[in-house]
Amino acid sequence: MTEELSQPRGSVMETDAAPSPVDAPPAEQDGTMRRKTALWRLLFVLILLAFVWLLVLGLRRTNVSEQRASGIAPAFEFTTFDGETISLADL
Repeated sequence: MTEELSQPRGSVMETDAAPSPVDAPPAEQDGTMRRKTALWRLLFVLILLAFVWLLVLGLRRTNVSEQRASGIAPAFEFTTFDGETISLADL
C-alpha cells in the first residue's frame, strides 16, 4: 500500500499505447535504426543509378548525332596578326 502512495499523482503504471522509440528496448531501437539506415542506403543507390542512366543517355545521344567531315579540306587562306597571308597550299 505504501507503493501506491509513493507513486506521483497522475502517473500511469501500465499503458496500452505503443512505446516510443526512447522507451523501447535497445533491440527494438537497433531494428528501427537498421531499417532507417537501409532505406537511406536504398534511396542513395537509386539516385546514383538514375544519375548514371541519365549520363549514359546523354553520351549515347552525343555520339549518334556527331558527324565528322571526311575527304579533302577545301582551299582556304587567312591573314595572321603580323599581316602574313597563309593558305592551305602553304601548309
